[in-house]
Amino acid sequence: MMQDTLTLKSGTVLHLKGVRPGPLRNLILQFGGIKIFEDPDSLKELTGKRMSRALGATEVLFNYCAAWGVTDDPPEEAMDDLDALGLPAGSPKQARANWLRYLELSDDDEMAELIGLVMALSVPQDDEPEKPDEVAMLKARIAELEGTDGS
Repeated sequence: MMQDTLTLKSGTVLHLKGVRPGPLRNLILQFGGIKIFEDPDSLKELTGKRMSRALGATEVLFNYCAAWGVTDDPPEEAMDDLDALGLPAGSPKQARANWLRYLELSDDDEMAELIGLVMALSVPQDDEPEKPDEVAMLKARIAELEGTDGS
């Protein structure tokens, strides 16, 4: 079973769920495709517009995973803090993303772990055991019947 909670260094436990994979694929393409996951150090080689696009995609990826992939809402005192900091909290999803980014996550590692867990939950899992091929099942049944009839 996939991990569906994340305990932050602050002690806050976040409950996670998968998000729609289509937008994730789009954001991965903005990073430069699946190569980024196979060779994360290739990000260090990006410059200019490609680096700007990757940084922007990182922000959008975090917002998407935090807003739609976390089910916990910020506590009331956090809403007051966001307001005091002048950070947008006009919708529950915007409030959730800003609460996590500015008040809960302690470093980039926690941000990356949150994104990674939500992405993992978003990939369809094959929980059912491999189903045998229908033709193979029929052949096995025929062999079984032939074996019992021939005895």
